Amino acid sequence: PTQLPTPSPTFTCTGPGLVGGPGTCACRAGLFGTPVFAGTDWTNPCLTTAVKIDTSLTLTGTTVEVMSTPEKKVEFAEAVEEGIRQQNGLEAKVTNVVATKVARRRQILSETVEMAYSLVLPAAQGEEQSTFDAVVADLTAAASGGGAIANGLAALGTVATDAFVA
Repeated sequence: PTQLPTPSPTFTCTGPGLVGGPGTCACRAGLFGTPVFAGTDWTNPCLTTAVKIDTSLTLTGTTVEVMSTPEKKVEFAEAVEEGIRQQNGLEAKVTNVVATKVARRRQILSETVEMAYSLVLPAAQGEEQSTFDAVVADLTAAASGGGAIANGLAALGTVATDAFVA
């Protein structure tokens, strides 16, 4: 008898709320979450509710011209997302990154730059406030010296000690 080959995973993204193809997967528009391939299938964290936090961090040792480039905005967003993932395991999306020069009394070689951005995290229905509270506490810790976000942003500038504003 001829043996049939053992089926292998297709790596195709399928399921309610998911969209993608072989090797890629995302939540459909209007849903929040980040699907992850888990060996044979994609996880489905896509939720209809999310927490949005408009916030900012203050960086020193860089300039607004540098931080306003599309590449640096992406680098900033990725560093914040990774810092949140390291701090509390949540998958967040950073959007609307805007760099603004902070006025100072005396000029030095580098500026102080405020990085304003929106942070979107999936939250189970009814848990929006507790998710918001937990994330604000985690962001404060992660943005402090030695925190995951501060460490991730070290290549871009130094996060000011009172940098996080929610």
